[in-house]
Amino acid sequence: MALDYMVAVATDRSVSEIATLVNSICLSGDISGQTIATSLIDGVSVRRGLYIRVSAARSPAWGDPIEEQFGFKPTVSIFFRLNKTESLDVQVTDVLFIATKLLAATSDDMGVYFLESGDVWAIRRAGSLEINSAPFMWTPERTEMLNQSYTRLPYAP
Repeated sequence: MALDYMVAVATDRSVSEIATLVNSICLSGDISGQTIATSLIDGVSVRRGLYIRVSAARSPAWGDPIEEQFGFKPTVSIFFRLNKTESLDVQVTDVLFIATKLLAATSDDMGVYFLESGDVWAIRRAGSLEINSAPFMWTPERTEMLNQSYTRLPYAP
């Protein structure tokens, strides 16, 4: 089973603009040691084998869980696949680093979730940020990455 995460963004920015922003975040966090903005659109593996792809959001045939549950339609998706041969916890922290920096750099509505189960890690709607209350998700190290106030809420798929 793949271990995939998704950041779904409702934005007026293009896929290329979001890829450039994700690239600068990866460089600032030492997640990538080189410019990868163009490669992000095709998909690229970075530090520890974490795979990242930035693309136009496509709703699954069975419906978009973000739109249905949270009321906004994502236009750009950032897909992450964890490398099972490396530390999963560290890679999840890398995913959340990218997501929290993207939250800080934009005012867009955004959702962060585990693709297979639909577990929501964070959601921002109309400027309000909510994070999952499960303590294993948002450790103290991870909550320190957040640059805006938030509310902890339980989310079930």
